[in-house]
Amino acid sequence: MSSIQNDPSKQSVTREIAYVRAMGAVDHTLRASANLGVYEFILLLLEQGEPGLPLYATLDRVKSRYTTRSGMIKRIAELRKQGLLIERKGKKQSEVLLQPSQELVDQLLPILGIRGDAQRANHSGVTLCQIPDESKEMKISTILSADTTSSLTLSRQA
Repeated sequence: MSSIQNDPSKQSVTREIAYVRAMGAVDHTLRASANLGVYEFILLLLEQGEPGLPLYATLDRVKSRYTTRSGMIKRIAELRKQGLLIERKGKKQSEVLLQPSQELVDQLLPILGIRGDAQRANHSGVTLCQIPDESKEMKISTILSADTTSSLTLSRQA
């Protein structure tokens, strides 16, 4: 194994360690990421924003091969019972739309920022909200704070 002590990839490894530790430190994110296929499913939902995505169509978009489809459905059902995934009615009576709960979003988005910037250790103010504008598109507004004196506001379009 080669040493990466002085290699630029060390920062990537350090960020990944911080990411993994942060995901495991909070109950909701731990539950959401325990199965990597389901975690990809949740990230697809998060990417969409409101009003959510159809369950089976979204499962078809999951490319991770960590579990079977039936295993993912069982895990998603558990997350729905725990209140981490919110169910909404779709256009059709049989269609179920899912989206992450606001609580899960509040805990997950700051952790995702760890991968992009190792300096973002303390996070606050993450919300999934409808921002009124002409296009009425869903936006995820994230306020990340590295310390008490400076903050960075990001707005990502979902």
